[in-house]
Amino acid sequence: MKKTLRSFLIIILLVGIALLAIRGTREQQTTPPSPAVPTTEPSPLPVFPQTLSTTYIHPVEWPPSVQFIAQPFSCETTPRAIGGRMYCVSESGEGAAGSTYTTYTYTTAEDAMTTRVYTFTLRSVQCYNYDDPEQSACLAERASFSPDSLFQ
Repeated sequence: MKKTLRSFLIIILLVGIALLAIRGTREQQTTPPSPAVPTTEPSPLPVFPQTLSTTYIHPVEWPPSVQFIAQPFSCETTPRAIGGRMYCVSESGEGAAGSTYTTYTYTTAEDAMTTRVYTFTLRSVQCYNYDDPEQSACLAERASFSPDSLFQ
């Protein structure tokens, strides 16, 4: 009799656990996601080349560093549409013997409350230090190069 009672209680316990599991699954299916939890994945990080395919423009701080800042995205300049995203872009440069070093900062929204910031520095040689045909090639490269293309 004790074995029968014990078996009966075990069966009741297992049935109860199964019913709780089924109920939990149904609640998960019918409960909408919380608004505080993002329902979309953050966009992937760009894949930057190991080096640039340029002759007169050289990476100094490369690949770009990336930071995630816990604040909403805002832009003090006119944003640029690059690769389907809006970026604020700032540049600061300084000259040195025969070269100009330019630090670029690209800022974009990661989500509603997070900002993604990329920073990198490129060195451009002074094209007028060359004679032709190198000078013309250097000037043409600088005119056609845009760091925005790195974010495509």
